[in-house]
Amino acid sequence: MDLIRKYKLLYALMNAGFVGGIITIYYLTKGLTYSQIGIATAISTIGFFLFEVPTGVVGDKISRKKSVLIGLTLFPIGTLILIFLKNFPMLIAYAIITSLSLTFISGSLQAWLYDNLKHLGKEKEYRELMKSIKTITLPLSAITIVIGSFLAQK
Repeated sequence: MDLIRKYKLLYALMNAGFVGGIITIYYLTKGLTYSQIGIATAISTIGFFLFEVPTGVVGDKISRKKSVLIGLTLFPIGTLILIFLKNFPMLIAYAIITSLSLTFISGSLQAWLYDNLKHLGKEKEYRELMKSIKTITLPLSAITIVIGSFLAQK
């Protein structure tokens, strides 16, 4: 599989949001309150804000590839916490780890893609590639959220 197809697949998988529409219901079934869910959501949002610059420095100064790989390593840890969620501290850990992992990935993935295209002499294709990726990921995200909602009813 060539580089461009791998990136398209990665972006598509990252934007599949099966649980997006039902996550609050999941939290409620785990015995969490609306206040706890709101606090965890706020912590996650603050985490995105606070972690964006330090993780960007890792991507810029150390390695974009390492930054993406760190993020892709942390994300399954957050997912495991979500799967075995039992209490509020676990929800906070999930919120922090997930926001940290996504900030490691956010800026570095696109920059890493550009660097790889530049290395191949195809950097002029970057804008068109990003347009095609967004053409795939936006509808996919919407569709998977709806599918996830229907699956939750089953």
